[in-house]
Amino acid sequence: MERNQHSLNRGFTLVELVVVIAILGLLASIAVPRFLDAQAQARGSKILADLNTCEAAINLYYMRNGHFPTDSDALDEEQLVGNYLAAWPMPPVGRALINAKEIIVEQGAHYIYVGQAETELTTRVGRVKVEVAGGAQTVDELLAAD
Repeated sequence: MERNQHSLNRGFTLVELVVVIAILGLLASIAVPRFLDAQAQARGSKILADLNTCEAAINLYYMRNGHFPTDSDALDEEQLVGNYLAAWPMPPVGRALINAKEIIVEQGAHYIYVGQAETELTTRVGRVKVEVAGGAQTVDELLAAD
């Protein structure tokens, strides 16, 4: 009988539990900021990918038609969206990191087609910008070092 009671009294002491909780708290304090930075970097990557995709669609439009779309009417079904893009993308809202540069995209921000920057076919010339806190920026402006 004594053997059964002794086996029921085994468990963790309060000190052991406090040590384990302290270690878990320390690990969480290290992991959470890294996770938040990973989300911000993912938002930044999506912004760059969206801008490059829009620029590529505009270049395809140019190759097929011999001229760039005229203005914001380029988003009509007959021009870019529908023929070259499934839909005009929306930027992710919140804090984004691009090359360790922090930008803030507010609710309701859009990618803006600003028309032709040049008359020749080139890549990343700034025909599409993203609205961020502080103004709209092109891919090159986002990638530029401060």
